[in-house]
Amino acid sequence: MTPTVPIAFDPGPSEVTAEAAYDSLRRLGPVVPVQLPDGLDAWVVTEYRLGRSVLRDPFFVKDLHRVPRPSSRAPAVPRHADDMLTVEGRHMLNTDGADHRRLRTTVADRFKKTAVATREAEITGIARELLGSMARSAVPDLVRDYAHPLPERVLGHVLGVPADIMHEAATRLRFLGGGQNPGSPPARRAYNDLVDVVRSVTDVPRFPGTPTVIGDLQAACHDRRMSRREMLSQVLLLMAAGITSTGTAITAGTISLTRQASALHALLDARQAELVVEELVRLHPPFPFSPWRFAPHKTSLAGRTVPAGALVLVLLATANHDPAEFAEPAMIRVDRPRPTSHLSFGNGPHYCIGVHLARAQVRIALQSLFRAYPALRPAIEHTDVRWTASLIDRTPVSLPVALHPPCETP
Repeated sequence: MTPTVPIAFDPGPSEVTAEAAYDSLRRLGPVVPVQLPDGLDAWVVTEYRLGRSVLRDPFFVKDLHRVPRPSSRAPAVPRHADDMLTVEGRHMLNTDGADHRRLRTTVADRFKKTAVATREAEITGIARELLGSMARSAVPDLVRDYAHPLPERVLGHVLGVPADIMHEAATRLRFLGGGQNPGSPPARRAYNDLVDVVRSVTDVPRFPGTPTVIGDLQAACHDRRMSRREMLSQVLLLMAAGITSTGTAITAGTISLTRQASALHALLDARQAELVVEELVRLHPPFPFSPWRFAPHKTSLAGRTVPAGALVLVLLATANHDPAEFAEPAMIRVDRPRPTSHLSFGNGPHYCIGVHLARAQVRIALQSLFRAYPALRPAIEHTDVRWTASLIDRTPVSLPVALHPPCETP
């Protein structure tokens, strides 16, 4: 029976506890009022079709300025661990309508499928270099040695950020994504340091003609299509959304492939590899919840009255496992009639702008990994992998692996 008051929800430190918590919400109904670990109330959508509708519906807004004066429990004061991308700055993830389209357009060209295709050799080279280094590690760790640095370096090239600065920014982002209250002094220091790091590269003139995101943003500032604050926020957003999520997909994908041999075989077949990647990100969304949306006015969802100003989240981890949409949802199947119908990359106007880059990185990273080390296995049980405490940007902390017997080191 669907509860009438918010129920306590906490995904816990492992995927076992998280999956149990997700499943408990799914069994309670399509729309469930919950109290998140930091005390914030939210309405969680658990079903695929309703979740897809919410993601596409312009009624549910991203811009807090369009929401009635929030209650004391909303993400204004006090701050909450997962609200950084909602509250901080002004970028395409916390705007709607014309503003969202304007900001999205400034970076869209660098993330088009054709632009990503020209980077595949570069991504492959980075993967091979990292695998060579991982082989020389006394205790190889997939997260530390591969899943973290690969998207850092790739996204750094796309943005136009030097590797050392990108790593410095990524380190601070991981700290902020680890469940820290963004209003706490350590988190504020980390965020301010992050802003300074990004400003150090966005303030260096590099347009016109520089084929990077920062070059495009600087040109947009010069033409007064966006403000300097928006430029800085856009870079921070792309870093925050693109680094850990891709690393999570690589790590979770590795675990899944070592548990289903037929899927690994399909991944190494060029004709089926893209289908396997879609299944991997469906099976384990890099972000288990959609980014925050708000109901600007009272509304009804699946017969439940959602009050004005309420936080609404789509639980992608259950929507993508909805048996009404996906037969055998816990299995990797490359024969699904609509393989890209999952919601891991969102849907509607805020559909992930980096989807092509993410897909390419996950496919190349996993193919390179298992071609180099076809017998690779986690050195611990997947149930023992510890995950960060963040609700949305939830990612593995570490995954020691056994590489042997390896093929030739790439």
